Amino acid sequence: MTREYLRSLLSYDPETGVFRWISRGHKLAPGSVAGALQTNGYRYVKVDGRLHKMHRLAFLFQGMPLPEEVDHINGQRDDNRWLNLRGVSRATNLKNKAKYKNGKSPMTRVAWSAEHGKWQAYINHDKRRIHLGRFASLDDAMAARSAANERYGYHANHGRA
Repeated sequence: MTREYLRSLLSYDPETGVFRWISRGHKLAPGSVAGALQTNGYRYVKVDGRLHKMHRLAFLFQGMPLPEEVDHINGQRDDNRWLNLRGVSRATNLKNKAKYKNGKSPMTRVAWSAEHGKWQAYINHDKRRIHLGRFASLDDAMAARSAANERYGYHANHGRA
């Protein structure tokens, strides 16, 4: 899809992240909000029988090259405001991930080791796991992980609930 074709069908408000139909060739009237929220949390729009992720269309609409991945900085997958989107590599996108829902620890990659009777912390970097140490207190383990987040370039939102 070209930028010109996209702009002939839709408008995009970068301040709200909302796309609206501007052509009459679709089921919805011009001015209607385009796209729908899917079960994976992202907004998609169907154009010419094909579903498109709206956060990727924002890049096309703005005249930017399509990045490898689009990161929603605040972690809200349906927030397509331009200031909330950034083009990143897969590795960088993984540095702004939410905490696993099944995790028992209050921080990503900090866990109780029953074997050692201590809290342990680690971080993933360049496709390898780096052990940060074992700690008597949860606070010390979390401090080590926070320092490693900064050292290895993790986004401040990484590990949010």
